[in-house]
Amino acid sequence: MDRSYARQVGMSFHINHRYGGADGDVPLQALDSLIAELHEDPTDIEHPCVSLVHESGWALGVYVSGVVTLENVEDLAIEPRHMQLRRPEDARGLLEALARGQLDRVFSADWVPGYGQSD
Repeated sequence: MDRSYARQVGMSFHINHRYGGADGDVPLQALDSLIAELHEDPTDIEHPCVSLVHESGWALGVYVSGVVTLENVEDLAIEPRHMQLRRPEDARGLLEALARGQLDRVFSADWVPGYGQSD
């Protein structure tokens, strides 16, 4: 993993894998394999999601069902939001925007209040 690349573009985030474990400041190409984890066993309801958490506290969770959640894990008074996508891969652009700290781009998506049906 080339951590110098992540630092050059000013990213500070970590990803949480479907079956446990986390990696910090990975190259953006790692987002593709993170999403691919959701296809490993679609029937596994115990491990339904992967996530990316930015240093700002904003986090995106991507679920097998295509639900994407947005919440601030540092400020629980901020209401979570969600959207339903046709497939988890459609969340790739949102994950990259959050990794890059492009919060305006993330916030401008069509979010609905609450967590939605993420199972």
